[in-house]
Amino acid sequence: AADVIFLPGNYHLVLNGQLRRADPRPIIVSKISNPPRPHWLPAFMGRWVVRRFSRAIDGLAAMNTGLARELRAMLPTIPVATLYDPVYIQHDTQFDHVTHHNGALNILWAGRLERQKDVFLALQVIQALNTRQPAQLTILGEGSQRARLMRAISTMGLSHIVNATGHVPNIDPYLQRADALLVTSHYEGGPAVAVEALAHGVPVVSTDCSAFLHDIMTVQDAGEIIPSRASQDLADALLRVTAADGSIERMKALVAHLDPTSCAQAYLDWFAMMLENKAHAH
Repeated sequence: AADVIFLPGNYHLVLNGQLRRADPRPIIVSKISNPPRPHWLPAFMGRWVVRRFSRAIDGLAAMNTGLARELRAMLPTIPVATLYDPVYIQHDTQFDHVTHHNGALNILWAGRLERQKDVFLALQVIQALNTRQPAQLTILGEGSQRARLMRAISTMGLSHIVNATGHVPNIDPYLQRADALLVTSHYEGGPAVAVEALAHGVPVVSTDCSAFLHDIMTVQDAGEIIPSRASQDLADALLRVTAADGSIERMKALVAHLDPTSCAQAYLDWFAMMLENKAHAH
């Protein structure tokens, strides 16, 4: 006897038709966490797929304002809300970024070692950066591309400046030592690691992979979003960002609204509004 059926991501949209046929009473809503049209589909075909699998949906929750705009254009008859995912941050000031003055920059990269994240671009960036400034790269994460990554580090002669640490249970100590977080993804719904970095006063340099980053990186202290995927452009941005010495407090303020309690309440309010709208419609 559900009032609301919530589908937690893009790939669950295919269930909405069968759920509606099974029980016409509850509202069916879904979170959209990645671009609704797969990048490998032509635009017209992507729109058809999204519309086809959204016929029984009563409402959509986009993880950022860019996704919300895209969904409203593709599905003008379905209500779309922008609702952010929570990020579980350890608010322990002992892990806030501490500026180091040993002459070598400490750059952090964290994510799954999969094609989407493009860790190999990070290797090219650290190689380009070292032509201008001594720097080290720490890579956190595991995935199917680990063996290829280790070969690339060796082949490129980067073993002395790149440390592929693997998965770690707590990123905070690494953020404390980082001068900047580097994000090299092709696309993202909302990279939580960028939120964690800003919450600890670590600026972010990222490819333009997510509208979510534009939502939160609204002051210069936060870092830079680079429209190019050229390694030199990202390396130049790292030099600018690490030289700026931005305000930790201003960075923290950018992500304060992403705490779990605030995000959970926003979802509950949305569910209640959708139910109220349905009641008025009938």
